[in-house]
Amino acid sequence: MPYTTLFQPLEVGDITLKNRIGMSALTRDRAKGSYPTDLMKEYYVQRAVGGAGLIVTEEILVSRQGTPWLHVPGLWDDQHVDAWKNITDAVHEAGGKIYAQLAHAGRLSHPDDLNQKLSGSPVYAPSAIPTKGMLYRRAPGQPAPIVKPLSFKRRLAAHFHFCHKPTAIGVPRILVEQFRRAAFNAKKAGFDGVELHGAGGLLVAQFLDLGSNQRTDEWGGSPENRARFGLEVLGAMIEAFGHNVALKVNPSGGPNDMGMPIRDTLDTFSYFLSEADKLGLSYITITRYNPLYDPMPDGVPRGTPHNELEAYRPFIKRSRLFINGGVTPDEGELFISQGKVDGVFFGLAWISHPDFAIRVKHGLPLDAPPRMPFDALFRPLSLGSITLKNRVGMSALTRNRAKNSYPTELMKEYYVQRAIGGAGLIVTEGNLVSLHGAPFLHLPGIWDDRHVSAWKNITDAVHSFGGKIYIQVAHVGRMSHPDDPNQKLSGLPVYAPSAIPARGLKYRNIERGGSDFVPTAIEDPRLIIEQFRHATLNAKKAGFDGVELHACNGMLVHQFLDLSCNQRNDEWGGSPENRSRFGLEILKVMIEIFGPDVAVKVTPAGGQADTGMPLKDTLETYSYFLSEADKLGVSYIVISRHNPKHDTVIDGVPRGTPHDELGSYRPHIKNAKVFLNTGVTPDEAEQLISEGKIDGAFFGSLWIPHPDLAKRLEHGLPLDNTLDMAHLYGGPDEANWHVGYTDYPSAVYSE
Repeated sequence: MPYTTLFQPLEVGDITLKNRIGMSALTRDRAKGSYPTDLMKEYYVQRAVGGAGLIVTEEILVSRQGTPWLHVPGLWDDQHVDAWKNITDAVHEAGGKIYAQLAHAGRLSHPDDLNQKLSGSPVYAPSAIPTKGMLYRRAPGQPAPIVKPLSFKRRLAAHFHFCHKPTAIGVPRILVEQFRRAAFNAKKAGFDGVELHGAGGLLVAQFLDLGSNQRTDEWGGSPENRARFGLEVLGAMIEAFGHNVALKVNPSGGPNDMGMPIRDTLDTFSYFLSEADKLGLSYITITRYNPLYDPMPDGVPRGTPHNELEAYRPFIKRSRLFINGGVTPDEGELFISQGKVDGVFFGLAWISHPDFAIRVKHGLPLDAPPRMPFDALFRPLSLGSITLKNRVGMSALTRNRAKNSYPTELMKEYYVQRAIGGAGLIVTEGNLVSLHGAPFLHLPGIWDDRHVSAWKNITDAVHSFGGKIYIQVAHVGRMSHPDDPNQKLSGLPVYAPSAIPARGLKYRNIERGGSDFVPTAIEDPRLIIEQFRHATLNAKKAGFDGVELHACNGMLVHQFLDLSCNQRNDEWGGSPENRSRFGLEILKVMIEIFGPDVAVKVTPAGGQADTGMPLKDTLETYSYFLSEADKLGVSYIVISRHNPKHDTVIDGVPRGTPHDELGSYRPHIKNAKVFLNTGVTPDEAEQLISEGKIDGAFFGSLWIPHPDLAKRLEHGLPLDNTLDMAHLYGGPDEANWHVGYTDYPSAVYSE
């Protein structure tokens, strides 16, 4: 899309930014002995020349202390001031603006860290509570890191891990004064402003979090007391620097053993941010939850994912608001134009693109950094009765282009493009097994002969270009609505395991989105099992290479598995064995027809369409269901990971149960091939396949703008097409269904 609001000037404090594309604080570990270098000056000047509206430095320590990171810069003495002044002058000369991010690591340090020993002070924290899962890059007494890590996960595994109990600081105002002095030094060093690091599990976040702050004095207990430290630090920084003082938070927690129940999280950050806003800050940055940085001690994520922007935006009335954490330029443009944020801080994109803002402005591709050679991804794989040429799968993607449920020539073009583009296996969008409603428009079906003929036209074309294609079959259950036109045509009620409505659903094909209703508990589930049998028979006649059972994302099979949707007391409900019965019986009838070429896809963490169980029930249910499905001889099982963006939030609480799905269920799958889906990068897939943890990966959104995804990966070409979100789904104008569907260009390949 053309970017207009991202490039509007913005007043922040007493300075004016030329655009709203910020560079967030990024730990880079290049400060020699804590002192900034000319190499760091070159790095920051590159980003100023590259068009950053505002640069925020990596975290700068306010006093000598240890950290779990190497070569972190400081700002506690005059030598630091001079070294940073060298950088700020150069950034200003290049037309840039630069804030210093000030931080104290608190309990993230370690008493055996060399700098911590040199400080002569203990490791301070709000309370004497150690950080579970903390990993240190220094060996005791040694400044050298572990060198040549092979991957992010291996790097973490290789780091030294020494558990210790920190010292509860007796007088927190001693540390407040360290921030005051650092802010004063930052002003002398020529910074345009200072940002308080209130995120990432560092000291300010430790005071805010109930898990790390169990004090009973004025600095702990209530949200007001736990917020006191951060607010006093901000007050001291304002006294030293004026009102060019900012704050960064990540309310959902996760990193470094941070996280509270949702009610405590909302109470704490609503108060803290509203009070911080009253101080007259230049801006506040809300960083969104990132599951990749949630340590999962004991296999359970520490973070509390929720819609941070929606939850806290109403409490920020004076300060500019920036968002950070997985934001795309398109999303940033949309949020600014809607008035939800004032600007965006991008992180990783700035590392490999020193001219990131210029590229965005001129529509130039964000060429991917050098990739690892993909070997494991491009090995053949035996799957049921067929052999895949590679392990780069295209997952089922709802695209809503089936006119009156019947596949079209446009859909044939779409799937053929991906076959030519090198997909090892294509899985179609979800196909309804019978005439019934759905929350989506223009879903394809596979219940009559006309569907068979229309799909046969597509499978023949895919096969002619060397592709393999499975059909995904589904029943939406309670995700339909009695007012849906197709549901009315069926003459049947909306069936579900129990008469329990799905909260938070929106229907695209019903006026005003549909009213609340209670579904009908199906008396005999075998009636629907027969619909799956019939659909599978049709899929075989249509020439598909296999069938994938849609047992995820809140659809009917998922509803039977989930305790919150299935409260039956007969053979189809209650125990994990009974709740699994429906899905397993469907798989059996599908295998009767299709033999070994039957697969199943699950989302154990739930979240979508008001699904989700306590972790214990989740683990018991899916351990049983997947082990029994595996015994049936299915060709593959897809484990789709939790996606917080698709998690239903009810009364401010996400419904999903995030956990390590692959680690939890992989041991129960002995025979079937295992594929991973949702948020998987090519590099991660390569690593997991080479380690024997999975057999292949299904990519989703990457296939939409890149019809030649597999070929690009094989040839090391960038993934530089922009996803057209406005035309992701078909929409009412059938004449434009090709837009954002079959009009994405393939790369140019040299002979």
